Amino acid sequence: MKKVDLMKVINLILLSFFIQSSKAQNLRRDSSIHLDIEFGEHFKKDKVDLFINDSLIFKNAILTSNKYYGLTYVWVTVEKKNGRYFISTSETKTSYPITIDSEVGKINLRYHGKLKKFEIKSVRGKYVVFNTGRHSEITCTQTVRPPLFD
Repeated sequence: MKKVDLMKVINLILLSFFIQSSKAQNLRRDSSIHLDIEFGEHFKKDKVDLFINDSLIFKNAILTSNKYYGLTYVWVTVEKKNGRYFISTSETKTSYPITIDSEVGKINLRYHGKLKKFEIKSVRGKYVVFNTGRHSEITCTQTVRPPLFD
């Protein structure tokens, strides 16, 4: 075998190993996620307050959906580590403990001065997306699979 061919084979093996280890890391991280909250389409400089189980997560976050992929830059992730729940947000970028029931959670959003309440059940999935529609009405979608954005 030529030296060049041998180098190609070694590079392919290394690339394959890197891809597999990267997938394994993502699977491990994904399995620790309890809730992944995203804010999707039609937000235009809207201020939102978010509460999970009556705990204020952020206040007056300004949401603007990206016109190309229909998602804001504001997100919330609740992870379970060693039997405890930790939350991180785009606002804090660090994680801190939160009390949350493993099966049911309450998410309250204050949007345009109105408080809207949502019940989140883990059996419906860990991915939660909030969108706003024509009449500034907030909708919530909860799925088992990660959402796709256009």
